[in-house]
Amino acid sequence: MNRKKILIVIFVLAVFSIYFIDDQGFLNIAKIKRENSQMAKEIERLKVENEKIKNDVNKINTDPQFQIKTARERLSMQMPNETIYITMPEKK
Repeated sequence: MNRKKILIVIFVLAVFSIYFIDDQGFLNIAKIKRENSQMAKEIERLKVENEKIKNDVNKINTDPQFQIKTARERLSMQMPNETIYITMPEKK
């Protein structure tokens, strides 16, 4: 009887180690699935961002008005004979 209990305990410990401790165990697989899901979301976000950048590059190369707007906003450039006025918020 005592030997039977020892074998059962050893079997339970072996099953436990296979499912929870091993590199391919249940907990590690769950962690990998979570990371995979997070990476898939990040990939989708980056695809959307990449598409926006491609559209901006296309517009920069083909749309003169977008070129001027981008140069003014991002590079603080101005046209010849143009004066830029900066307004300050009113003090209270």
